[in-house]
Amino acid sequence: MDAWTNGIAPGGVLAKPKKKPSAYDISNSYGGSDGVPFNDARAELDAGISIASIKVVRAAGVDGLHVTYRIKDGSTETIQHGTDRSNNFETVSLKESEYINMVSGRHIPTGIHQLTMQITDSETGTKRTVGPYGTGAGLAAGASFTWTGRLLCLGGVSNNDASSLGLRGLKFVQFKS
Repeated sequence: MDAWTNGIAPGGVLAKPKKKPSAYDISNSYGGSDGVPFNDARAELDAGISIASIKVVRAAGVDGLHVTYRIKDGSTETIQHGTDRSNNFETVSLKESEYINMVSGRHIPTGIHQLTMQITDSETGTKRTVGPYGTGAGLAAGASFTWTGRLLCLGGVSNNDASSLGLRGLKFVQFKS
């Protein structure tokens, strides 16, 4: 047995596997933690132009985000985070040369009150702002947040079955620079 052990582990010591560092930077979490965690990061996303559109479902707060991602093979995939209401939403479409470089808003322990996004066109340098989404009416004041970077995808916490504020918490994922 000792000969076998020394054959695969010289001196009888097994080397610890090296942990591969994450390729992503994930922001702090804004909002709450009550719900199902999600992280949309995966290798299949088209890293340069990953977000094709975001359907923002809103009322007093941001009830849900339905993100359509561009996949490397040319297809798209939509992922729902939070509540779906067919009558109170706005869709933000991004050209293939555009990416989200800033998100700001307000959050409370149970969800996201309000979101505003800045979008940059990588070909022209032109910036445009969309939002704010969510009125905050009737909700506690909450705390403000601002994230900047080159958004790859979203992470956070959601409850897709909630009647409102289904988007409970939000994180922003980008590649490490």
